[in-house]
Parts: sequence; C-alpha cells; structure tokens
Amino acid sequence: SAFTHVHLQPQGDLNLFGLHATNTFYRDFLAKYGITVHVWKHGRYKNFANQFTHSSYNQAHAENVSQILIGIHQHICAGMFNARYERLKDYQYSTFWRMVHQAGSLPANMAQRIGFVDYLPPLNPLDDLIAYQKNEKQEDKDRLEAKWSQVSPEGDGPLTDLQQFSATKPISIMEYARKMKQKEKEREKEWQVFDRLKKLPWGVQSMLGLFGLAGPSYNFEKTKFQEAEAKGRDEQIAIVKINGPITDATARKLEGPLRKLKKADNVKAVVVRVDSPGGAITACETIHQHLADLPQKVVVSFGNVSASGGYYISANSDRIFASPTTITGSIGVVMLRADLRGLAHQWGIHFDSIPTSELSGSFDPFFPMNGRMKDNFANFADRAYLHFKRLVSEGRGLKMDQVESVAQGRVWTGQQAKEIELVDEIGGLHRAIAYCQRTFTESGHAQVIAWPPKKSLYEALMNRDEEDSLDNVEVPGVVAWLVEQYGSILGLNKLLVEHTSDQSNGSMIASLESLLRQGRLPMAMSGMMLTLDENAAIRCLLEDNHVLDVESSLPPGFYESF
Repeated sequence: SAFTHVHLQPQGDLNLFGLHATNTFYRDFLAKYGITVHVWKHGRYKNFANQFTHSSYNQAHAENVSQILIGIHQHICAGMFNARYERLKDYQYSTFWRMVHQAGSLPANMAQRIGFVDYLPPLNPLDDLIAYQKNEKQEDKDRLEAKWSQVSPEGDGPLTDLQQFSATKPISIMEYARKMKQKEKEREKEWQVFDRLKKLPWGVQSMLGLFGLAGPSYNFEKTKFQEAEAKGRDEQIAIVKINGPITDATARKLEGPLRKLKKADNVKAVVVRVDSPGGAITACETIHQHLADLPQKVVVSFGNVSASGGYYISANSDRIFASPTTITGSIGVVMLRADLRGLAHQWGIHFDSIPTSELSGSFDPFFPMNGRMKDNFANFADRAYLHFKRLVSEGRGLKMDQVESVAQGRVWTGQQAKEIELVDEIGGLHRAIAYCQRTFTESGHAQVIAWPPKKSLYEALMNRDEEDSLDNVEVPGVVAWLVEQYGSILGLNKLLVEHTSDQSNGSMIASLESLLRQGRLPMAMSGMMLTLDENAAIRCLLEDNHVLDVESSLPPGFYESF
C-alpha cells in the first residue's frame, strides 16, 4: 500500500478479510499412541504446552492469541489507511474496515473505486514503464503513451501512469544487495587511499601539491571525506545477531565472539538483533551473562519475534527497540516430561528399572512419575519463574508486582510492550544503530560492522582459531559454485543439503519412533524452557539431544526480520 503504483489485473480480486490464527492440538493423537506429557509451568498465559494437554483453546490461550491478532490487525489497517489516505480520506475510519471485511472478495474495479488500487492493466506494465524512461525517440514515447493512456474498460482512468515512473532498469533484491556491498567496499578503498595520503611526510605532500593533489582534500571531493566521518573510522558499532530457538549450541556458538568483543576497544556500542521465540533457560542465562559482562553499551533491536527466552537475554540491555508488530513478552517458564511407556508397549518393548532414590528416574521417559518427582519439578519451575521476574525487574527498573502484572507468560505486540515499559522505543535495526551513533560515539559516524567480522578464506586457513566458525569465513563465489556443483562427489553432501522451510511434527515423531526401534532415546526433557511456542520447544529438545539439526532444517534468513 505504500507504493506509488498499485496495479491489479482486471479479473483479479483483493481479499482483505483480516488475520486468522490456527493452533494444532495433539492431546488425543498422543493418547492414541500411549504418550503422556507432564507439564509444570508458571504463567496463566504460558500456553505453548497446551498442544499436548488440551484439544482446543482454553480461555487464557484464546485471550492471548486474540490480543496479539487484534493488535497486529489494527496496526496493519492503520498503516494501509495512512498510506492510501489521499484515496481513502472520504471514508470514516471507524466504520471503513468493518465494511471492507464484510464485503468479501473485492473485484478489481471495486478495489480501484474504493482507493486500494490505482490501475487495472491487462498486462504487467513494468517493461513499458522502463522503456518509456529510457527511450529518447519521441515517436516511441508517443506509441507507449497511446497504448497505456487509454481508459481502462473495466475501471476508471488510464491503464497506468508513465509520467510518475522514473526507473530505467529492473534489479533483483539480491543484485541490489550485492551492488550496495560492492559500493561499501569501494568507499572503504577510497578511505584507505585518503588515510595513506594524510600520513605522507610533509615534503612528499608538498610535491603532490605541484600536481594538484595538495591536502587536505588531495583532489577528492571535499564532501566525501568529512572530518566527523574520518573520526568515525576509529570507532565501531558491532551488530550481533541471535536468530531462532536458543539452545545450548546457540550459546556455545556465541561465547567465543562475545569474549573477543570484550577486548575490542574500538567498539563503542553493541546492537544485539534478537529474533527468537526463546529456548532453554541455561542457554539463555549463559548469553544473558555474557552480554551483561560486556564493557560496551548494549542496545537490543527486536525482530519479528523476541519473546520468552528472547526477552530474557535482552532485559538487562541499555535500550530496547521493537517494531510495532514484534511479538514479545511471554515472561514465564514451562517444563515438559514425556512418558513414553505406552508407545513402547505398542511396539512390544518393555522396560524395568532399578532406582537408587525417589528422584533418580526423573528424566527417564520409561519410568513412572511419583509425587516426589512432581514436587521437585514444581519447585524448579517456581525458582526459574522468580529468577526471570527478578531479572526483568532489575533490568527494566520495575517493581516485582509490576512485572507480575505483565508477566504470567502473556504475549504482547511491540506497541503494547512499549506502553507497559517492556520496550523503550518503537523502531527497527536502523533506529537502534542511529541511537548508538548519537549517544555512545564521539563522531556520530562510527563504522557499523557485523560481529564477529568475517575473515577471508586465506586468513581463516592461515590463522585458524579454535573459536572460529565457518559461518564467519567469506567464501569466494567461485569456491561456493564448485562446492555446489561437485560437493557430493567430494563428500561434502552436508554442505549441500537443500534447506526446507519446515520440519513437520510428523517427521519429528518419526525420528522418535526410529530411535525407539534402535533401543535408544533422548532425554525426555531439555531442562526448563523459555519458549513462546511449542515448535521452538520441540526443536530445542530434539537439537540438544542430537535428533534434529535445527539450523539445517530452516532456510537461510528464516528468522531475519524486515
């Protein structure tokens, strides 16, 4: 809706029905296979375990989902109305969306008449829009104007507007990103030359003046090398990304880069980009402590989802930014313990155990729960919830009763979170960086770098560090192509696994079933969980028990936000 040209095929429809959420409940399915799931939790709204214990929404679960849907829906509607305001300003906002949602599918001509769509061309006009801007022959321009200025037979006005379009070449997002990166590299080379010229002896600089290359600009454009930006070359802002479920593997992967960050004196501030539904409490605590131990100021930028464990690791930061529709909060804890005896019996497998105490079988999925185990897990959940709330209270400067009123596992949008003081400002990653520039740097032009900085392939091979990850190595394009083409021949199959967008719960159950046949099973629980949703919890459990490689099951950038 924010684009200047919104086109729709004349026979197309515009469906603005509103948002819709569906949750899957497996209680009866699990019971059919003899699987029982024991749950300990704190937070009336901590509902991710409901899929195992319920067959439909309970009141708190429905309230939680409805609140999020309504908040995001209102933001989307307001955004579209404001973006199309010149076309929609004659409508009463309070009744407009009710009318639209009840109207059903809007035919193209109706969508145009209301103001959602500008033009109804029979074909995609992009090629001709570009050709009109590039073409210098008036006769060709006249021909294109005649073609596209005719009144649409199905709608109102011309088929498109050639005058309001200025692009002369189409470009893909990937190509655009590549060009921007190349531009940054060229800019860096210019600065390197400029810095070297400034450091030349006075006599050499005097000789350069004879050739019109005298300082302070050395024949460069004066506006390109400002003093403030020059000072900024000695300062850096590091971007650390934490994406996806937070497992012990996630924490281990971050420990090395965060330790190195402590020693980076030129890094004046750290922006942590969090896009995570949460994870295991021990992993979240590890990351939280490492971030708290950084000497630099830490600012957090929330992506699409930064809830439960994602909020846990962020609560003690100096500033939190979130988008209006970020899903955050979910301050609560939950623990699962599966009983798989019924499933084993269906396969004709029986287990007998010899415990040494009432608690020794706590993590054995083939040992029955007793009252002592249940009390112990409940106490663990109590301690974890209290620690989570205390962490939020200290990090956000809120009283414990204030935290309790917004906790209980309840989920909030970014806008709602700002109103209840769980978030400081509304804005994305760029706003968080801008805040760091003006607040924590002297120049206001510090270099923004991804952390850890990527090494060249040569540097990685010559100076191998035990804490280095292959993710931090820039692989030349030709090498990447060779691996892609011939990796299977060289035994590099794992590097070439095609990422899938989803790993279904069915395949996860199949993994458990396969392990059952082999006579080995993962632990029935992965410690206290700080997760927003059941999918993240299952993934944490399976990854930590080496049943599922979570990272390879998701496409690159799956948790990347706008």
